[in-house]
Amino acid sequence: MELEVFHSLKSKITNLIVIIAPRHLTRLNEIRTILDASQTDHDLLSSVKRNGRQTNIIIVDSIGKLAELYSAADFIFCGGNLVPRGGHNIMEAAIRGIPVFYGPCMRDFTDARQLLEGNGGIMVNTPWELIEKIEELFSQPHLYDKVADAARLTARSQ
Repeated sequence: MELEVFHSLKSKITNLIVIIAPRHLTRLNEIRTILDASQTDHDLLSSVKRNGRQTNIIIVDSIGKLAELYSAADFIFCGGNLVPRGGHNIMEAAIRGIPVFYGPCMRDFTDARQLLEGNGGIMVNTPWELIEKIEELFSQPHLYDKVADAARLTARSQ
């Protein structure tokens, strides 16, 4: 999914950088294989820290980096929820004051989803809907600011 989103958005957001943070590091080889098969260049975060960024796709290859990475983001898609895997804690991203996207399968974080729905959190059902929503916020800075502020305020209220 990340590749579809990346290639579509890259045509409109020229300085786009996508960071893929697998929930389990055991998926690193699988993700790299997919990227290699599609001839998509990528960096590992550990390499970026040593040598600088060489590509527009970075794969996080260590644990405990999400908070730091969230702070550098303009948009966040918290994965594991377009398919029934339970989701990820979207409040961790929202508290940074950044629009947070997530899928419908949030059984592990239903309370966070309910709080953020319409308050800085944006549910998407498909990668194409994610692309559409990011493009909408990217093209309307005032709307982006409104959604980002709502995310921050909602998360901080908790």
